[in-house]
Amino acid sequence: WCEIHLTDEDVEDWKRGVDIAEEKLKEVLQLPPITLESCHDREDGDLQWDEINFDEEVNGKYWHALVMALHRIKQEFIQKQRKMKHLDWYLTMKRTSDKRNPKYYV
Repeated sequence: WCEIHLTDEDVEDWKRGVDIAEEKLKEVLQLPPITLESCHDREDGDLQWDEINFDEEVNGKYWHALVMALHRIKQEFIQKQRKMKHLDWYLTMKRTSDKRNPKYYV
């Protein structure tokens, strides 16, 4: 659960509104940590947003800014998950690769 405050000036421009909403969400949103040990515990992109509420009736610019900001955050999280899984695969491959003595191979 988190709360952010968006103003009319924040969402006046469609693209800038998404950027501002994303910045504000990143300040208060706590995503699960992604580590090498836990990277395979979760499926890629298994973040779920429960509910979005506004204190008062708002226009589509607010909804657009918030939904697109959440989409960007989810995409960034998926990208981090995939990078961590790839790093885990690479380190596992390197650890289990052929360990021949290099002095015999020129």
